Amino acid sequence: MSQATTILPTAGVVSGLTFATTANGAFDALRTMFQGASAPAADAPEQGQLWLDTSVSPNICKQYDGTNWVIRGWIDNTNHNFIPLIGGGAATIASATTTSLGTAANPQGVITISGVTTITSFGSSALVGQLFFVYFSGALTLTHNATSLILPFGANILTVAGDCMVVRYEGSSNWRVMNYQFSTTASFKSALGLSNAISSTGNATFAGGFYLTPFNASTISSSTFTPDAVNGNYQYYSNGGAHRIAPPAQDSAIDVLVTNSSLAGAITFSSLFLVSTANAIAMTTTSGSKWIVSIRRINSVPTYNVTALQ
Repeated sequence: MSQATTILPTAGVVSGLTFATTANGAFDALRTMFQGASAPAADAPEQGQLWLDTSVSPNICKQYDGTNWVIRGWIDNTNHNFIPLIGGGAATIASATTTSLGTAANPQGVITISGVTTITSFGSSALVGQLFFVYFSGALTLTHNATSLILPFGANILTVAGDCMVVRYEGSSNWRVMNYQFSTTASFKSALGLSNAISSTGNATFAGGFYLTPFNASTISSSTFTPDAVNGNYQYYSNGGAHRIAPPAQDSAIDVLVTNSSLAGAITFSSLFLVSTANAIAMTTTSGSKWIVSIRRINSVPTYNVTALQ
């Protein structure tokens, strides 16, 4: 390695050996990126010149910008990796229908987007696979598109000041938001239109209801079926053999539709249930018969009620 001068003598008389030695030192300096624990000083640095700073490990790849040596990345000699600089720099771009990232004027990886104009595209100036770390300083709409602007949840996002995201360019003007971070719980609800969502504090007012997808517990033919509200409040299964129903482990309300198959067996209930004789009607094993078992657990007290549908 060398930090020798790269300027060969242009005046006076030098021997061939001196000239060759000077040239070899210059070539070695170029080959080794002017390796050294301090900035190369044999010549005044030129804009664009590279330097491999060996004062620390991993070694630092630096490039002279005309004033300073700026970091381009690191060489990990132990694991034999090049560690690129991710992000770096900062710029503010005003929102527009097409808010171009990765342009020559704004190549930075860390971007603040200001303004309130709805965004439908981030342009086509970036390199394929390039990542951008974006901060929003105001409220605007990111418009979801299943090809050109793929957003989490497959829905538009209403930004608020302080929201952040990581977005990747996939080529052909197509972008994907890899991660979106809402600045507050309120902004999360607002962005997805969940301002009236159920909260742990309760007291929410609803103007409409919900569509529910029942959970298919498949066929129960032996052992014990223990419903869990994590799978939804509406569940169903096929009675394929004798088995038992046990109460859920947490306070909840669950309705279970049971349909007897040709292999239906007797269904019993765990002794943990507290049920009156009137509610504990017998469930037959007739093929095709259906039953709804309504299970409630309140303050750790589980009960059930059976309704015959035939």
